[in-house]
Amino acid sequence: MNHRQQPPHINRIVSLLLCMLLLSACSQEPAPTQNQYCLNTNRSCFALDQSAVKIVLSQPLKIEQPISFQISWPSSWSVTKTAARLVGKNMYMGQIPIALSPPSPKGFVDGELLVIACTRPDMVWQLELDVELADGQVVQAHWPFLMTHTE
Repeated sequence: MNHRQQPPHINRIVSLLLCMLLLSACSQEPAPTQNQYCLNTNRSCFALDQSAVKIVLSQPLKIEQPISFQISWPSSWSVTKTAARLVGKNMYMGQIPIALSPPSPKGFVDGELLVIACTRPDMVWQLELDVELADGQVVQAHWPFLMTHTE
C-alpha cells in the first residue's frame, strides 16, 4: 500500500482555516441599541404588547436611583388588582417585586422603580405589569429597557 502524507504547510493552512471558521462562529452577539427600548429614549411610552397601557417616568432611568412612575390604562377597564416586577431579560436576576398604589377608579397606579447595578455592561431589564380585571381576565404589559455602565 502506497500512502502519501500531505506536506506540513498544507496541514497548517487547513488548521488555520478551521480555526478561523470556529472563531467566526463564536463571535459575541452585538449589543442592542438603546433606540430599541422606548424607556431609554422617552419618559413616557406605551407597553410593548399593550398599546392601551402607558407608563410615565418622573425622570430618565438611572442605575440605583429611585424613579417614580405612573402606569395608566383605559378608564373603562374595571381593575381589581395589579402586580408589577422587574426581571432581567438577558441575564437571570430573579423577580424583583415593585410596590404599587391601589388601582385608581380613573385608571392608573403609581409606583417606584429602582434598577440595580449588574456586572454586564449592557443589561436588558423588563418592567412587567399584571392587571386583573373584574371578569377575571389578566392583562399583561411589558416595558424592556437597556442599562449600560454609563447610565
